[in-house]
Amino acid sequence: MVDATASFDGNRLEAMEATPRALPADHAGLSVSVADGAALAAYAEFCRSALFAPAQSPAWILNWARYAEADTVLATLSAEGRPVFSLALEVTSSGPL
Repeated sequence: MVDATASFDGNRLEAMEATPRALPADHAGLSVSVADGAALAAYAEFCRSALFAPAQSPAWILNWARYAEADTVLATLSAEGRPVFSLALEVTSSGPL
């Protein structure tokens, strides 16, 4: 597991005390895409400057998407037109339906 707070530069208290504010509608967004070649390439590009756990590395996700027997999608949260968080997920059925 990755400790996301380890990436802060000592401003943890300031970040926790910051006043929450909403971004303008055109500055934030969520997208979900099927893990195809273009989506995986965009994910790899994002990971060049992102903090991630080994199981979320581009190589791991590429192989997982290739060999998993489930649908794989990439959920990406963007702010000001740039990705700030991305997560690879698998879609599986569960339950009676």
